Amino acid sequence: MEAHSLDVKALLALAYTKAEASPNPSTQNAALLVDATGKVLIGVMNVFVDNISLTPQRLEKPMRYKLSVHAERNAVYLAARAGIPTLGLTMVAPWASCADCAQAIVQSGVKRQVTHKQALDRSGSWMDEVELGLSILREAGVEVVVYDGSIGGVELRRDGVVWQP
Repeated sequence: MEAHSLDVKALLALAYTKAEASPNPSTQNAALLVDATGKVLIGVMNVFVDNISLTPQRLEKPMRYKLSVHAERNAVYLAARAGIPTLGLTMVAPWASCADCAQAIVQSGVKRQVTHKQALDRSGSWMDEVELGLSILREAGVEVVVYDGSIGGVELRRDGVVWQP
């Protein structure tokens, strides 16, 4: 499957739209698992662990980090739950993956990750984690496609600040 055979801008726009529903009070993200034809098999956002109570204290750092499920890992977990094989799929996620999410991508057999340059440029305090994640992906043979351009049509939170990709 060639990266250029997928409409990465449209897929990123879909991921951003899905991310708008994320309950995370600081940063909203989403991830899609896409097959070779561009069909979206899984589309999820970053969420909190299923079936737990979210108290105001749990929404504050550092507890929020421990109870959050990043979108990329959430996609892999839900694919496993639904019996959807991930081998050879493409992961589309606007924010580049942290090291833990990169591990999930590699170990699940996903062969490509599409991310957004303008989101990557806003990694801020997560930049070291994102750089390690990208390094893991590339060293493990996962193709990393970075789309450079405006998406439009959505507003998301990143580190608590509203942003328009």
